[in-house]
Amino acid sequence: MSAAKITLIKIDEASFLASDGRVMKRENGETPNGNPLGGRWVLRSPQGEFIDFDQYLHDLAERNDLRFEY
Repeated sequence: MSAAKITLIKIDEASFLASDGRVMKRENGETPNGNPLGGRWVLRSPQGEFIDFDQYLHDLAERNDLRFEY
């Protein structure tokens, strides 16, 4: 049995806030390894620390046990 997924609430077209304080948004900076993000989706902790990234919003959410509130 898997843990319950955390809910994501849409803030605007390029950002979501999770009920646990994590933030998912499009970014154009660099990965921790120095590679360009190029507008990919990035997941950050409530403190702003880099957690994960993906080209696809739903893949990033699924991999990190997040679900969208519609």
